[in-house]
Amino acid sequence: ANDEIRGGNDGPDWTMRGGSGVVPLRRVSCRRWLLCLFVFFAAVLATSPSAEAKGGKGSRGRRGKTHLGGLDKEYYMLREECSKSEAVLGSANCTSSDVMRENCVLECVSPECYAEIYAQDPLEEGELDTTRGRLFRVCVRNAKKRREAERKQQDQEL
Repeated sequence: ANDEIRGGNDGPDWTMRGGSGVVPLRRVSCRRWLLCLFVFFAAVLATSPSAEAKGGKGSRGRRGKTHLGGLDKEYYMLREECSKSEAVLGSANCTSSDVMRENCVLECVSPECYAEIYAQDPLEEGELDTTRGRLFRVCVRNAKKRREAERKQQDQEL
């Protein structure tokens, strides 16, 4: 009953005097609690598996594999068509191994880009060349854009 709370103007630390001496108490403002809760939940959300699955900037860069632009969709559709085409499936050279089949599919997708990027040094067994793969896709995209621009120009001339 002899307890007394003393708070000065010099800060949020209060002291309580009781039968056992001076016990320091810490007054924490509502804003600080809210800030701590916000930081805690932000950290929990940032490390949750669902945040990584959504493809934030840290997980897969600018674009995830599920978000393909129009030209990329066309590229993969063309690859699919070529992989099922008679030129690839009917050739003994193309069906002798997975690598030979991949070379045939790439050549079917774009003979000009294949000649530019892979003809001098075709893919070999066990090789995974992501740099040339990216260059090939860029070449196919640019070739398609060039063809479309040429068509537009021819249409305008008529």
